[in-house]
Amino acid sequence: MASFLSIPGRDKLEAKFRRAVKSFLKQTHQDKELIIIADGCEKTIQIYSQEFSSYDNIKLIPIPKQPFYSGTMRNIAFQDSDGDIIR
Repeated sequence: MASFLSIPGRDKLEAKFRRAVKSFLKQTHQDKELIIIADGCEKTIQIYSQEFSSYDNIKLIPIPKQPFYSGTMRNIAFQDSDGDIIR
């Protein structure tokens, strides 16, 4: 999950981020992981540290800001995933 919460003109990005992570946590499949790529975003790192860092199946990977629609974030997540199936 790519995350950059500082987009001008976009409302409620932090709330949407929290809702997406909480939705992941509510899923009933037991063998799952969420990899969050913080695309140069300190807000993402802060929210993860305060609210989600205690979950073993959620990882945060902070990287420098990437160009929009760059495949870098997805490739980093693929490389760091532990699962056999990636969606």
